[in-house]
Amino acid sequence: MMLLTSRSYKFNQLIRINKNLKIVQLHSSTEKETDVERIVRIINDHPFPDKPLSPILHSRIPQAVLSTPFVEKVLGKLFAAHSNGLKAYGFFKYCLHNQQYNPSSDAFEKTLHILTRMRYFDKAWELMERIKQVHPSLLTLKSMSIMLSRIAKFQSYEETLAAFEKMQMDIFSRNKFGTDEFNVLLRAFCMQRQMKEAKAVFNKMHSLFPPNTKTMNILLLGFKESGDVTAVELFYHEMIRRGFKPNNVTYSIRIDAYCKKGHFGDALRLFEAMGSANCAPSLETITTLIHGAGVARNITKAKQLFDDIPKRSLQPDTAAYNALLSSLIRSKDVISATALMDEMEKRNIEHDNVTYHTMFLGLMRSKGIDGVSTLYVKMVEKKFVPKTRTIVMLMKFFCENCRVDLGLDLWNYLMEKGHCPHSHALDLLVTGLCARGRVEEAFVCFSDSELKSAKANMDGDIYDSSLHHKPTYESFWARICLNSCKSYTQHLFALTLPECPFFGLYLRKCPWGTEAVGLTFIFPLLDAYAVSRKLFSVKRLNMDMDQSFRAALSNLPKTSYYQFISDESDNGSEDEVSFDISQQFALQWDVLVQVGTFTIMFM
Repeated sequence: MMLLTSRSYKFNQLIRINKNLKIVQLHSSTEKETDVERIVRIINDHPFPDKPLSPILHSRIPQAVLSTPFVEKVLGKLFAAHSNGLKAYGFFKYCLHNQQYNPSSDAFEKTLHILTRMRYFDKAWELMERIKQVHPSLLTLKSMSIMLSRIAKFQSYEETLAAFEKMQMDIFSRNKFGTDEFNVLLRAFCMQRQMKEAKAVFNKMHSLFPPNTKTMNILLLGFKESGDVTAVELFYHEMIRRGFKPNNVTYSIRIDAYCKKGHFGDALRLFEAMGSANCAPSLETITTLIHGAGVARNITKAKQLFDDIPKRSLQPDTAAYNALLSSLIRSKDVISATALMDEMEKRNIEHDNVTYHTMFLGLMRSKGIDGVSTLYVKMVEKKFVPKTRTIVMLMKFFCENCRVDLGLDLWNYLMEKGHCPHSHALDLLVTGLCARGRVEEAFVCFSDSELKSAKANMDGDIYDSSLHHKPTYESFWARICLNSCKSYTQHLFALTLPECPFFGLYLRKCPWGTEAVGLTFIFPLLDAYAVSRKLFSVKRLNMDMDQSFRAALSNLPKTSYYQFISDESDNGSEDEVSFDISQQFALQWDVLVQVGTFTIMFM
């Protein structure tokens, strides 16, 4: 007889263990938070909607602090951290109630962007209605573009046209719609590369809203973004036939289309044609050519174009430096790229995410972990928060190069900044930690992320497929099972199961592939499952356990038959259910396992 014990570890014990762990921290955790970061943390950690947000904001934010720049910075942080849209909306509404606060179009547009990104279109319309009544001057073409672009992305063609009509007849009723508003509608479809819909709108409405050169450039840009150079040239000739004269934007779009396809020679010929047409190239045009030269591995031409920028009475910006930096990295000249980053710093030109991402890629291919870790430390010292693709890239590189301490440091840094990293970054970190026996730390990271996701779900948050921050229990269990010693398995199951709302759904995705996994997994899993009171009857058990679970039981050697005997069935009497597993094994041995109030008999 085998008696499985109930959970022997409690969550608070695990947290206590974690507090004693010695984790390498490359950044100072004692550094004082700014007021903006403090408010962002309060908003993100608040248990909304269980408790209203306004009272905590009223008690924690002095009225004098609610300046226009302060509110813009808080909303910017909430936007960058992919915070819950309803919380950001609640913060902005709280600010609007303050008579001393003078809202800006930037704050309104950021709030609108957060809401529409998470598909809270009803709240977005509500916000626009309110702004129309109290601050109509904040309703601009940009706010219209934010709303229409998200509706075009997430909803149908007809719903987008209906939204445009609602804006025309209601929200922006004080303004007479013209070509500028028509261009916003076209841009909404072109940004989503929905060129069939964009052309249909153009053909349907161009008689109502006379198009201009900007209209044609928007459509040309849409064809360029779809990656079809032929379509770009065909529409360019249609533009000429309609009597529109190309400007420097038109040439820049065509040049970019050729550069992205690696046709640098054609792009240079267009660049020369700009001069003949008396179209002065913009900084964006030259930046595009520098990037195109890098794609073509023509580093000499890239440097020449960059050096010619001041001669054209222009000043290079971050994008221009990034284009040259990318060209240097493509040519494997990491030393020159490092010097270029230093030059940017001396000229007070900020490093953005493209700068860091490009440089990290170059260092990974040349100097390895030492070069990457050095740049990573500098990035953290500057308090720069990278974007998702850079975070995932760094996490993968750290864990693959036996520097899981750096991965853990990156995770803690992001959490301190109020950012919830992508689930793929969490999966990489948990795998790396479990593979090295650091299961307690892995579970704490997992729990922190799950807590943020749970709060977002309680708030009614909707996760875009491109965001997917929510971690999964089955992925964590898989890492424990495959990368950790057996002693950790049972108590971690006991900790995670009570938090798992739909255990059967998670269970079906667990890794039952090998006999070793089945043996390590099955007994502590059943024990924790029963102890957590998820089982009410054998009938409930049978509903949750699908064929993958039965396949796991079949991995147990010498087993051909099992019984579940419950002392608390639905009808109050003993409930017994039996089913065959495999006919290939003979009845060779008996094992009786007590799981909570359930008896599982293997025969």
